[in-house]
Formats: sequence, C-alpha cells, structure tokens
Amino acid sequence: MRKTGTLIIGLCMVAGVWAQDLQRIGDRDITGTARYMGLAGAMTAIGGDASAVGDNPAGLGVYHQLEASVTLSETLDYTRQQGESSVLQSRFMAPQASLILSLTANDEYNPMRTCNFMIGFNRVKNFSRTSKAIMDNPGLSVANAIAQKTNGLPESSLDIDNGWNNTDIGWLSLLGYGAYLINPVGNTTNWLADGSTFPVLTNEVRVEEYGYLDEFNIDWGANFLDKVYVGLGLSIRSLLYTKAMYLWEDYAFRSMNLYSYVCQNGIGVAGSVGVMYKPLNWLSIGASFHTPGYLKMSTQTHGEMTQLTRDNVQIDSTYLSSPTSAFSAGYTQPLRSTFGLAFTPSKHVTLSMEYDYRHWKGTDDIHTLKAGIEAMFCHVLYVEAGYAYESNFQDFDWIYDMNPTTTRTDVSFINPKYAHFAGFAFGYRGPLLNAQLGYQFRYQNTHLYGHELQSMPYHMESMTHQIVLTLAWKSRD
Repeated sequence: MRKTGTLIIGLCMVAGVWAQDLQRIGDRDITGTARYMGLAGAMTAIGGDASAVGDNPAGLGVYHQLEASVTLSETLDYTRQQGESSVLQSRFMAPQASLILSLTANDEYNPMRTCNFMIGFNRVKNFSRTSKAIMDNPGLSVANAIAQKTNGLPESSLDIDNGWNNTDIGWLSLLGYGAYLINPVGNTTNWLADGSTFPVLTNEVRVEEYGYLDEFNIDWGANFLDKVYVGLGLSIRSLLYTKAMYLWEDYAFRSMNLYSYVCQNGIGVAGSVGVMYKPLNWLSIGASFHTPGYLKMSTQTHGEMTQLTRDNVQIDSTYLSSPTSAFSAGYTQPLRSTFGLAFTPSKHVTLSMEYDYRHWKGTDDIHTLKAGIEAMFCHVLYVEAGYAYESNFQDFDWIYDMNPTTTRTDVSFINPKYAHFAGFAFGYRGPLLNAQLGYQFRYQNTHLYGHELQSMPYHMESMTHQIVLTLAWKSRD
C-alpha cells in the first residue's frame, strides 16, 4: 500500500526559473515621497527629490543644502474577486527615508557648482494581498495537470520514501500518486487522473501573499554650470516573499485539497548612471540607465495533498505531505532605462513627461508612460498632479507551463494586466522644513488561475488607495 506519512528533510535542489518569480523581482510600484507620487513618478528630467534619484541619479545634483526626509504611508487595498466577497486590507509603513549631503562650491569660477551624496531607502514593491475565487464547472481538474506532468514515468519510480530525492521526478507527481489522484494506464508510462470521467463541479482557490522588495541606495550627483547634471548610483536590493496557496476541487463522490507554502529571501545589487541637461531655461532633458540587477535568492517550499472519497456509508481520507525543499538560485532583474522632458512655461508651472522601459530576456518588456504638472503658489505652497500607465508583463492569454520535475507545488499563478496610476499632492516647502501630503490611486486588472489546465481564468480587479506624508528638514543655504 502506498505510504502517506509525513517526511521532512532538507534538500538542495535547483528548480527551473519560475515565471512568477521573474515578474515579482522585476516589478515596481510608483511609490516614495508625496511629491514623487503626486507627479506619478514623472521626474527623470526634474530631480531635486529623494525618490526621483532612484529613477535618475543625476537629479541629486539639483540639491544645494543638506536634507533629511522620511515618508509615512497608509495604504488601503480593495480587491473584487470572482465568485467571492471582496477583500479589503490596510497597512501602515514608512516606504521612504533619505539623508542628502550637499557640498556647494564657493568659487564662482569652478564649473562644478555642487557635489552631492545620498543614502536612501525605498520600498519599491509591496506584495501583501489575499486573492480568492470560486468557479463552477471550471473544466479539467488539477489531477489532470498532475497526470500530464507524470507521463513518461513508470509507477516503480514513484517511491514515496525515496522519490523526494530524485531530481527527475516532480513533487506534484509524488503527491498525486501518494494521495491516489492519478493512476497508470495498464503497464505503460501514461497516467490518468483518478475518476477522470467525472467533471469538476466546483473549483476554489485562495492565495495569501506577504512581502516586499526594498532598495538601499548610495548615490552621487553633481551640477556643472547649472546646465549639466550627472549622477551615479549603487542599489542594494532585499526581497522577502511568502505565499500560501489553498486549492480545493469538488467532483462526483470525492474532493481534493492541495496546500502549498513558498518562502523566498533574496539580496542583490545593481548600478545606475544618469544625466540631465538644460539647453534652455524652460527646457530640461533627463535620461538614465540601470544595469540588470543580480539577485541571489533562496527558496523553501512545501506541499500537502488530501483526497476525500464519499459514498452512502462513510468518508475515506488520504493525506500526504512532502518534505521541505530548500534551494538557491541566481536571478537577473530587468535592464531599465528612463527618458524624460520637463517644460517650465512660467516660473510657477512645470510640466513633465517620462518613458520608463524595463527589459527581460524571454518575456514581454514593460513600458510605463508618465505625465505630471507642478504649480507653485505664494512661493512656498506647491501642488502636483500626475498620471501613469504601465503595460502588461505577459500576453493576455499567457498560461504558465510548470516544470514537470520541480519541487514547487504552488500550481496557481497570476497574469497581471496593465495598471493605471493617478496621483495628487500639495504641501509647504520652506527654507528649513518641507511638509507635503499626497494621494495615489492604482488600478489593475489581473487573471488568476488555479492551475495551468483551468479553461478560464478568474477575473480580479485590484484598487489601491495610498495616502502619504513626507517630512523633510533642510539646513540653511
């Protein structure tokens, strides 16, 4: 009889690159200071903001005095979910902090007007969210997907005691076999889902995610003749991500539960170079290039499978738990570049626009268009408004084809669609203190799949309301 006991061991097995990992470590929110969010991040050609330095380090050259700043944020996430009640989540955090040191030249004949350094922190992505959905008659079962992944393997190789150590066997196959979800066809190496003739009546998936991607920056920027600004940056990136997936299916006389847990920690580094040029008093041009970052990431994953069989007399239960898999892998984050223009038709109004480009090898590139306007009143009161559009990470009909030999068992995946950002900010900028309040609305449509053979995705709508307060203290000129 097949054993269904729990076995927990440590393994060092390298799984194939998981598409959701690539999307996660390369994604960015438009977040930071209130001014930056109010302008929807369209600041590559403006500078003079701690969060904008993360896009273009040349913007650091705009500063003429020491500045220390911190941003506080209250975020409200609202998700409309198919077949389920909507989820409302809130969180408080400090997504930005910085210290800027400015060395101003006293010699009017020195072409270098300023030489500035910054140490900064930015939380560029927050992963915390809960996704859940229910669908009637979703098509094929996850057991069918497991059977496809198992095709080509003889039954003798699916040894529950030793199969976990075999890098040629996926752990989904072992869970499906041990929990009696799949059966071989005769003496061949072909497999079918147990009870494959019965349609899936109901499919329910719940995904709980938590984590963040942080950047710790060290930047240098200089101003030459108040006309040319250059900058260099070094970014140290830290990733924490956990995912708990619950997949439940109900079909004739039986039901199946799959639980999977993933925990990832990573650290990486990337560099950046930028320039700003003011050919005219009313025109500024900015551009930056960010090297593809390298992220070393460790992953731990674990899966559990339960099948319940019902008849008129009793309910039988079959349960199997996988070991804990631990492996490390290196990932390349996307190359990134920005280009922006800023116009100052009067000394009280600035218009800006920016194009942000992120490139992955083997996936769709991300294109982000940003536009913003900033107006000054009474010399110390400012107001900003902005809008940004971000393109898809993958095609609308993209389906993830899971590696049949991976230790990962989290079969659910999300295909995020385009995103819209709209921001507004206002505040006071005095000789010694800045205080600015901002608001951002983010909307994104996503497709959630319980597994790769699900005929239709769950349609999800995510709306994020974020209120931020930035406080900055400056030294005297």
